[in-house]
Amino acid sequence: MAGETYAQIKKAKEELEREQRERNTEAARQASVRNAEEAFRNAEESKKRIKNSQEIEANASRIYSIFQEIMDNETQVRFSHKKTISVDKTKYDGSNVTSADLELKWGDKFTLTSAESEIIRKHKYKGLHLSTQLPETIVSADYYHIEAHVDHASVSIAGARFNPEEFKLNPTITSQALARALLNPPRVFRTLTKGYDYFVPRSNASDPIKSQGPF
Repeated sequence: MAGETYAQIKKAKEELEREQRERNTEAARQASVRNAEEAFRNAEESKKRIKNSQEIEANASRIYSIFQEIMDNETQVRFSHKKTISVDKTKYDGSNVTSADLELKWGDKFTLTSAESEIIRKHKYKGLHLSTQLPETIVSADYYHIEAHVDHASVSIAGARFNPEEFKLNPTITSQALARALLNPPRVFRTLTKGYDYFVPRSNASDPIKSQGPF
């Protein structure tokens, strides 16, 4: 009987080691399968993002062309003092476009002039020796505009929504919405007021300590 106990121990240990190797092999196989599946999903998602990005950019380009046609031919836009088309794209990981916002603007003023900005800077607060010969109001913006938004699910122009595929095949489906927008275009009119936006008494300036009141 000498040595039989250890022989059984050794046999049992070898069996356990074999089972452990089999478990490790199976775990590695399953991990490899999961990694492959994840890599496949990531590749498919990447392809989808690229495809969506290309379609969004293409539709944004179509809208830009429509806005350019309006700018070149629509009298109220063509002969306005200022006119521009802006494009703002949102990107995924800095590369694929997930949405695009476009705006056609026309009118007399988009923002403050450099001289007006200087007035606001110099006369932000009312001083004892500063001249009060300042305009009571300053128009900071006065223009009309039409907005558009593009993503993978829809195309929106002048408040009307369209299927991206339908728009791609026939951009003229936006004609009615754009005609209505040009008939009554949304207007942006903003002013700055003396004593409120500039030349403000310092006692009216925001003071986080005083605003808390007495304790």
